[in-house]
Amino acid sequence: MSIENPLWVAPRIHGELLKLGFEVARSTVTKYMVKRSGPPGQG
Repeated sequence: MSIENPLWVAPRIHGELLKLGFEVARSTVTKYMVKRSGPPGQG
């Protein structure tokens, strides 16, 4: 989910997972998010 939506942060992804019925901790979401290298650029 973090790959498909690179601008989403952990709380947003956590909320979306809760809506889908997945009960996970926000810390778990943060742990498995894809880390981006370098600062985000203007596309």
